[in-house]
Amino acid sequence: MTHKICEQIHERMLREYADCAHKMVDGCINVRDVERLICLGEAVEQTHDVLMIVRDRLEDDQYIGRTEYDSPEVDGEVLIPRSNAVLETGRFYTVKICDATEFDLFGKI
Repeated sequence: MTHKICEQIHERMLREYADCAHKMVDGCINVRDVERLICLGEAVEQTHDVLMIVRDRLEDDQYIGRTEYDSPEVDGEVLIPRSNAVLETGRFYTVKICDATEFDLFGKI
């Protein structure tokens, strides 16, 4: 991952933390905000990682899968652009994680 992309992810995390801190000061933070922030932090920590992903399905131009540690329909998903490779349903692939949201990871073969 390039330095510029790392900076963008870091800036997004700082904005999320700042937003959460402002809500705490204003007294309007709720459990969902805290959960979202924790999930985003954990997901962003996985950027740069290389993970084993099982392909579950194809939606539009993306393969949808999950890490070897995640359960279908419970945990977040890993989205992989279809243009990267041809992936078979149910098979495991090595995927480099490039970006993250609160609940999903974005990777490439």
